[in-house]
Order: sequence, then C-alpha cells, then structure tokens
Amino acid sequence: ADVVDRYATTDMMIFSKTGTVTGGKYSVAGVYPVDYTEKDLLTIAALAECQSMHPIAVALRDACGIDIHHRNDITLLEEEQGRGIHTLFGGRNVYVGNSALLIDHNIVFDVPSHKGTVIHVAVDNKYAGCIVLNDKIRDGAFEGIEELRLRGEMTMAFSAHAESAEELIESIGRLDHAAAKARLMLALGGTVPEILPEDGEKRIVFKAMVNPETAAVLGEKGRRFTPVSIELGPGSTVITGANMGGKSVAVKTLALNAFLAVCGMPVFCSFAALPLLPEIHLLSEDMEDSRGGLSSFGGEMVRFNGIIASAEKEKGSLVLLDEFARGTNPHEGSALVRGAVRYFNETGDTYALITTHFDDVACLAKVHYQVMGLRNADEAVLTAALSSPEAGSAPQEMLARFMDYGLFKAGSEVNPPRDALKICRALRIREDFMNKVTE
Repeated sequence: ADVVDRYATTDMMIFSKTGTVTGGKYSVAGVYPVDYTEKDLLTIAALAECQSMHPIAVALRDACGIDIHHRNDITLLEEEQGRGIHTLFGGRNVYVGNSALLIDHNIVFDVPSHKGTVIHVAVDNKYAGCIVLNDKIRDGAFEGIEELRLRGEMTMAFSAHAESAEELIESIGRLDHAAAKARLMLALGGTVPEILPEDGEKRIVFKAMVNPETAAVLGEKGRRFTPVSIELGPGSTVITGANMGGKSVAVKTLALNAFLAVCGMPVFCSFAALPLLPEIHLLSEDMEDSRGGLSSFGGEMVRFNGIIASAEKEKGSLVLLDEFARGTNPHEGSALVRGAVRYFNETGDTYALITTHFDDVACLAKVHYQVMGLRNADEAVLTAALSSPEAGSAPQEMLARFMDYGLFKAGSEVNPPRDALKICRALRIREDFMNKVTE
C-alpha cells in the first residue's frame, strides 16, 4: 500500500537503459584511435577487458576477432564500478572506461561528438582514442513507455473517483457473497439461522440437522443421513449410545452447523437458533504426538486443558467433547468424564456437549440424549439379514441399515445401552472368541 501511495505522487520515472529500454547486447559502431590503428586500439581494449563478463567487454572481444580468453600475461590492477578498469600487460598501464575514469587519473582526452556509449582508452597515462558502441532498442520499448505514461494519466483521472469505486466494489462483493450463499442453499438445502441477542435466551437449538458431506457419502451407498435434532443450554449436555451408533457424527454435524451460523452462512437444518458464539472447540480426533512424547490420552488432556482455559476467558463458548478420556482405563476415564460434566455445570457459562459410553455420567448432566441405535431393530430380522448372501463380506454395511442414528431425550438415570456384544456377533466376530467373552 505504501508503494502504491508513492506512485500516486510520482512525476517522473528514470529507468536503467541497459536491459530495460535496450536489449543489453552491444555492438561496436566506430573506432577512433589517436596515434594507433583501429585494430590496435580495439585489441588493446579487448585485452584489458578479457576477464570481464560485462556486455561491453563481450562486445569488445567479439569485435576484436581474436581468442584472448586464456591470456595469462594480463594483470587486473583495479576495477572501478561504474567507471572502468585499470590493467597491466606488455609492460604498459592501460585504462579502459568512461570519461570519469580518465578524469580520476588526470588523463587529458578529447570529448567525442559521436552518439552511443563511448569507451575511452589510455596507455601509460596518454590518451589512445575511443570506441563507440550501440545497444539496440528492445522491441516494444517505446510502446511500453507510452503504455506506462497512459496508465499514469488513467490513474490520475480515476483517482478522483476512487472512493465511490471502492464502495461499489464492496457492494459487488457483498452481493456476490449473498448470491453464493443462496446458490448453496438451493443446491444442498438449508436455512438462515436465528442469532439470539446477547441478553436474550441462553440456548442452542438445531432441528433436523444434517452434514452434507456425510450425507453425500451415504447417498453413494444407497443410504440416507438421519437428521439430528438437539437443544443445548449452558452447562453439560451428554449423549450416550451404542458403538457405531452415530454419536461422533452428531457432534461433528453440530460443530459444522454452529460454525457456519456464526460465520453468517446458511445452516443445514430446518431450524436453528443460537447466540453469537465467541469460540467453538471440538475435541475429537486422535491426539497422539510421538514427537512430543505424548500418548493419545496425554495429547487429549493437554488440548482439554487449553480448551477450558480459553472457555473461561470467552464466556458463552461451545465445547464439544467426543468420547472424552477414551484413551485410559474405564475407571479413571469415567471419573474424568464425570469431572468434565460437573465442571461445565458449575461454570454455568459454557455450552458443553459430551459424548460417552461410560456409565454413571448421564445422571450428572443437565440434559441427556441417547442415540436410538438398534433399540427398535427386530433381532430375528437383523440376524437373518446379516446371514444373507447380500451381506457378503461387509456385514457392517448391512448392520448400518438397521441402525437408527436419531437422538431422543432420555432420563438422567438411564445408562448407555449394552449393544457391544450384539454388534460383535452381527459383524461375525469368531464364535470361539465370543464364547470366551461370555464365559
């Protein structure tokens, strides 16, 4: 931005000629010796420049027409940037450069009238003549300079309307954003959430909520996403349910839609109402960190510690804990989950949703939801379906057809369902192993 502001007040631009306006490839246009032949003067200059890769040095060597790259009798005494060089060969001091070089060394020279880049040559402090080189104007150089001039004029003319143009661009951006949200709603379905005032009701409500990505994956398999409805108040809400019952999907679906709502986007449900949440925390993925020496349980607890510290500062945040403390033994894991439920109940200013399969947790929650799971599945029909050829080598796909992923409010005294062994048998886990489980 600072650079653009400087350009706005620029009256003149000066370019380096070589390689910008010109092509940077010189050619000798004329040789004007004093007491030397043209060939001798050109050879002296080329020998002096034999170690340089400057475009002028290359042009002098090319014009000389002799191989001077491997001369070992030439000593570079001094190279003055922007002026020229001083060399010693054949017992003679040779200066090759512009007029400033000769002035610095008190060498009297003729001021040439030739057009082009003039290279003066002096031998033993006596002027030996000059060589004139030309650099071809690059193709399109004049057009480029003219284009730059016109752009400057256009910029100056446009600057008078800059403020109104900025307002117009912002309006177009808002319109484009609104149109994109409308297209999203038309393509995937959705609704505009109701954002509750800060001093209004303290609740988060989503009805018939879906996750479009998961729904698309299920659709490819001929299955349908079960919409999830849930309502949270400040404190702890707990979801319990069978393994494979959809607890994690419910939590992540809520996280997605809550985040969309606070970002001003449509949400994928039939109705949504929530406050403007300052933060949304999701603790779900495996937190193992081998580089830091932390197990998955250790990583999870470090993250959890950061979450509660942040939620303490940002009142009214949403905290989502999926199968919290699952990485440790059931006795201590259950104690940690109960502690989390108590903690968020007592703070009273955080919306916490915790999924778990531990017993004696729901009784502490303010609200308890349970996943329907296989509650309404006819066991005989389920067994027959899983034994059918259609189930094949993927019984889990067949099992998913009978699983009800919907949520219902359960009493606080209700513990998680005991579906794990039923699911193992449905997945055709070896019978000899299952017999050991039930001994």
